[in-house]
Amino acid sequence: MKAIVIIAQKGFQDTEYEKTTEVLKKGGVQVTVASQTTDIATGKVKAKVTPDIAVSKASVKDYDAVVIIGGPGTDSLAADASVISLVKDARKMGKTVAAICIAPIILAKAGILQGRKATVFSTGRKEIEAGGAIYQLSDVVIDKGVITGSGPEASTKFGEAIVKALKGG
Repeated sequence: MKAIVIIAQKGFQDTEYEKTTEVLKKGGVQVTVASQTTDIATGKVKAKVTPDIAVSKASVKDYDAVVIIGGPGTDSLAADASVISLVKDARKMGKTVAAICIAPIILAKAGILQGRKATVFSTGRKEIEAGGAIYQLSDVVIDKGVITGSGPEASTKFGEAIVKALKGG
């Protein structure tokens, strides 16, 4: 069974978390939830998630992919060295890295989007381009092991793209 770690910080985007997680689980993927602490994380619309692990304790060797959910709390993740290290390490090991909504800015900050096609919620376009991404106006973009989604409306397609990537497609 494939395993992923999904990062849902305080202020995560509820729909992105719920729909993406639902698709992953239906696809037979084992989902571990991480956040900056193991305290309950409350989403933008008030969904509550109890993280299984703190990001700082997550080891990329335990997972086949790292997935980051967007939402208003994303800035705190972008400033968190353990989040940046986790995604960098995942790419160094050839693992899938995925981010949705505004979260692709984290991948840009980590240097992962350099020369890659990517999408992001409209307010993050300049940031991902500054990080070397080639912006695409699309729901979901897949480029060399990196999957990006544009926002809540893309959540199902985003989850499906992750499942497909994990199955070797």
